[in-house]
Amino acid sequence: MTRPLPDPGFTEFAEFWSGTLRHELSVEQCADCGLLRWPPRPVCRRCLSAASGWTVVPPYGRLFTWTVVMQQTIPGLPPPYAVGLVQIDGLQEASTLRFLGRLVNVAPEELRIGMPVEAVFEEAAEQVVLVNWSPRADRQSS
Repeated sequence: MTRPLPDPGFTEFAEFWSGTLRHELSVEQCADCGLLRWPPRPVCRRCLSAASGWTVVPPYGRLFTWTVVMQQTIPGLPPPYAVGLVQIDGLQEASTLRFLGRLVNVAPEELRIGMPVEAVFEEAAEQVVLVNWSPRADRQSS
């Protein structure tokens, strides 16, 4: 059985999935105060504005935390595999802008808090490109 995939036409996330087709990470941005937000929300948590647009953010970050899945939970994705929460680098809102994704090209025992990672775009199906995270070559955790 193949693993289930997201619906790229789901309204709130459509711009995000369009970005992944171009191998870009896109997030919602408040049109009034400029706050970046992920996941998308109906109003800005800072200024309560409902006006927003989308912007591309760097595909680099640092591993904030992770877990290793040891039991079969997703059809077509056999364990073990690691899932991490990645804090995006180089943004004013970096402390709150985090992406969840599968960690690839690394053994679970090599994972470290603060490990530099980069987005790896996986073409999973027609019009569906997933975002995974892989260690960056520099691997410095400073």
